[in-house]
Amino acid sequence: MRSRIVIAAAAAVLVSGSSPIEAQQRIEREFLFGPFRERVQREQFDEREERDGAGMMLCSAFIANDWRDTIPVPDTWRPRDCFDFAREIGASEYSLGCVFERGRMRVSFGEPGSVHVRDDGSLPEPNCGWSFRRQR
Repeated sequence: MRSRIVIAAAAAVLVSGSSPIEAQQRIEREFLFGPFRERVQREQFDEREERDGAGMMLCSAFIANDWRDTIPVPDTWRPRDCFDFAREIGASEYSLGCVFERGRMRVSFGEPGSVHVRDDGSLPEPNCGWSFRRQR
């Protein structure tokens, strides 16, 4: 890659009459801040979108410092379903989670919600599909 930049800089010197250093700096600027950078940013965004959308949803019901039961759930579940599951098995709290096949963060959980005061807690970040809105 460095040799391509040097060759491009040499060609720019011959065409524009500028110094080799100026040409090198211009080529590097265009390479680092032009279309190449935009393509890299798009690829990173696409990877992030793929990772965030491809996770498996988890529902974790627990009693702090005692026990925890975490199950994978279908993508049709909403926080209220996890709340109902936690209440049904006698847990005092629950947390919405995600597990991802790839990406920097492989597991994420939101802040816990309470079964006793109907506290929803928070969505995990990154999120794999949890939503407070019911799908129709």
